Amino acid sequence: MNEHHVPDDFPRNVATAVVSGASPKVRVRLSNGVYCADETGEERRTRWLICDDLAAQLVPIAKKAANAHPRESVLQTLLRIRAAVKAKSWLSANELEWALRRLQKLLTE
Repeated sequence: MNEHHVPDDFPRNVATAVVSGASPKVRVRLSNGVYCADETGEERRTRWLICDDLAAQLVPIAKKAANAHPRESVLQTLLRIRAAVKAKSWLSANELEWALRRLQKLLTE
């Protein structure tokens, strides 16, 4: 996979917030002189690299788990890995689902 190109199917994280008060407010941040409500291209690329790397690191773990539980389906193994990674709160829900799809693809290659 090209390290500089984020796949189209990688999720975009949009910052959402509720700010109390009588008048409507929009949550934005200043990034390089521009107000942004979502992540920058570089931030998205960084998140993708993290997710892709995590999926690659999970390959030997998934293979070990499959060998330890030979009667378990690939889906069951992935669900157990999903629960373990979710408990760590490393990724957003969308990133986690992408990383698991990537893991599944890596396991079939």
